[in-house]
Formats: sequence, structure tokens, C-alpha cells
Amino acid sequence: MEVVSLAGNSWQVRNRAQWLLGQFGVVLLVLPGGQWAEVEIHRTETTRGKVMHWRLWASGLKVVDQPGERPKEYVGCSEDSVRVGDRVVIANLLHSHASTRAMGGALLGRCATVVWVRPKGYVLVQVDGDDLPAVLRGGRRWTLHVDDLLFDPEGAAARRTDFDLKTGLSRSKRGSKVIRHALMPELFGVAVCGEAVQPMLIGDWSPPFLSDASLDLPGTCSRCARFVRPPDLP
Repeated sequence: MEVVSLAGNSWQVRNRAQWLLGQFGVVLLVLPGGQWAEVEIHRTETTRGKVMHWRLWASGLKVVDQPGERPKEYVGCSEDSVRVGDRVVIANLLHSHASTRAMGGALLGRCATVVWVRPKGYVLVQVDGDDLPAVLRGGRRWTLHVDDLLFDPEGAAARRTDFDLKTGLSRSKRGSKVIRHALMPELFGVAVCGEAVQPMLIGDWSPPFLSDASLDLPGTCSRCARFVRPPDLP
């Protein structure tokens, strides 16, 4: 929603919170009678340090489309079931880092793809589209907590097998074995499990990590396999 008018609100809001006009947010609750709504204003650089929760006159709020396409069937997801390639919507930023929360007005509601699973419930996502707000400074990849995301269950069940995952190699701790990893080419030698790896190259070609039965090949990193295997597979 967008705050388009402060008419009907209290004197304190009309005269001391003019900054609310033009701000975007989320309706948390509509009070009985439908005239008042509890709203949370998106955090941006211009709203830093200000009160985010307000009770506002509902007629001064305008419903707006969220950036990107958001399927109605998006649901919550746990740390154990998140996978590389999952399609997500940034639903809130309550659990992510403060520096990311400051960009809430530009990130909230946007669709993205999980490209890396990080420790302690965090994931790296790539935001859809090239028409990003200037406040993001061109940054398409953001580290978010899984509790701030909604996931597309259909995308998890029918993951694209052509997702751009290449093969990277590392050695075991004793150096006696070569371990095969899933590698995002844009992550500069970091596997989806977080391990530093060397890309596997045959000339200029790097073989894909995903292929028939490739997740169960001997020497395959078990964490990489877990992060890319669709949850509904055995």
C-alpha cells in the first residue's frame, strides 16, 4: 500500500508526520468497521530512525502492485528445505541484517532466485529484473534470512534441470580424495556449500553439476547435493 492522504487522521499525524505521504508499506490489520488500519512502513534511507508502525485512516491508503510477479501460492520455508534455484518473494526483513533492512522499501515484494545457501539460516538471492531502484546501486544479490522469504512450492517440486550450476573440485582434508561440488560461475570459485573450489574445465567448457544420477555419484559433496536436490526426491 501507499500513503496518499493523511485526511481523517489525528492532529499529531497530520501535522507532525507529513513524511508519511508517498511512503509504501504493508497493512498488518484492518480494525473493526474498516475505517482504520494498522500498517508497517517500509524501511528506506529516508525513513531511518522513524516510527515504522502506524494506525492510519484507511481511506488515505492506496493499494499498489508489488514489484515483480508474486504467485498466490507462495508459502513459508524452513532452513532445512531451502535449495539453490528456489523461487522466492521477499516478504519482510525482520530477521536479516540491519544494512539490508535499510533497503526494505526497495526490496520488499520483489521476486528472486536462491543462488547460494549460507550458514545459520541465510541465503544469497538474486533479485529479478534490471529496473532496480537507484537506492540499491545496481545490486541484484542480497543476503537474507530464510524467515524473511516466501517460497514457491511448485518451483521446489519442479526445479529446472538447466539451472546454471557448473562442476567445481576440491580435495579432502587429507588430500587423498577429490570432492565434486556444485558451482555458481558468478561466485568466483565458491561452491553452493560455501567451500572454496577450483572450476572443472575441459578446454573452455565446464561440465554441469546436475545430470542424471549425478547427485549420487561417488565423491560428490553431500552438502552441495542436499542444497540442490528438490525436497520431494528421495
